[in-house]
Amino acid sequence: MVIVFISAGVIVKNTEEKRILHGFLVNFLNALWISIIKVLFFSTMVIYNFDFNKYPQDWHLFINAELYFLIMGPFTGAIMCMIFGLYSFLEGKRIDIEGKIA
Repeated sequence: MVIVFISAGVIVKNTEEKRILHGFLVNFLNALWISIIKVLFFSTMVIYNFDFNKYPQDWHLFINAELYFLIMGPFTGAIMCMIFGLYSFLEGKRIDIEGKIA
């Protein structure tokens, strides 16, 4: 969660407008590259994560796990992107108000 605050601060300091879009895109790219890494290193993750072997049976997936990560990573990332973009926007408004007062 600390990285969200740091990233939002960097976005606010370096942008004047479209902070929601910048926050959304930063978090979406983050979710996308994490999903790609999970797919690329899937076999290593299965070997070293003993609990992972029982997940496919528990989830009742109709697709393989790699495809699941590739689809759900950006999807859940998009939800977090909206939250992060909104936070960047609100943080920018707070900074703008404090800057005008001080």
